[in-house]
Amino acid sequence: MEYLLKVSALLAIFYVSYKVFLQRDTFFNENRWFLILGIVTAFVLPFLVIPIYIEYTPVDVPNFNNIPTEVSENIEASFNILDYLPITYLLGVIGFSIRFVIQLTSLSLVISKSKKEKHGKYTYIKTDKNISPFSFFNWIVFNPNNFNNTELEQILIHEKIHSNQKHSIDVLLTQLSCIALWFNPFIWFYNKALKQNLEFIADNETQHQIDCKKTYQITLLKTSLPSHQMALTNNFHTSLIKKRIVMLHKSKSKKISLFKYAIVLPLLTLF
Repeated sequence: MEYLLKVSALLAIFYVSYKVFLQRDTFFNENRWFLILGIVTAFVLPFLVIPIYIEYTPVDVPNFNNIPTEVSENIEASFNILDYLPITYLLGVIGFSIRFVIQLTSLSLVISKSKKEKHGKYTYIKTDKNISPFSFFNWIVFNPNNFNNTELEQILIHEKIHSNQKHSIDVLLTQLSCIALWFNPFIWFYNKALKQNLEFIADNETQHQIDCKKTYQITLLKTSLPSHQMALTNNFHTSLIKKRIVMLHKSKSKKISLFKYAIVLPLLTLF
């Protein structure tokens, strides 16, 4: 349990550092690697043991072997809630693992039961379900009846960016971390922040590949209409559409702001 507490503390440090110092900057790709580094560091750093050498000095210890002692033979075991923590933790891991498998199964059913079209390395999954467009690795799922040609073109550009940059790996990494640290609220905040930043990356690069930024914002608003969203995927729609549009209009952050990534390093020395 000590290991899990250290992992949780390290994740909290990275998350708070991101929210306080980095979230408002436009270094989206740098933020992506910062958040991934946070997860890897949190799980690896507690395993590293730095040896501390102390000079040995012999000390004479009195012999207490001849001193009579009384030992009570009737010691009643008292209830200790800490004894049940490992079992509780394991049950939580099992529960969230089952949830993860169900999500993967639901995703695979949508992909397997829908019409498929191969376009280079991408596979377009055309569904008739009322779901938001999303990508999972090189599968891009959308309902063609919900959008016009211009909107579909923008959506496909957006999802191809997710696919090209392997954003699904980030999502799966945080989902597995959520299983291992289900009891820690920071990992759920972390998961949300990482997914949101991936959308910032895709939005930022999409707007440089299209002719009209205004139409892209309209497409974002259109996808904000109520619809079903698949877990474990990069969704074109998120509940924070307003924030995504704000970030599209934000001026590029100055290079000097990159120094803020070093802020977290002194805090890591505590471990």
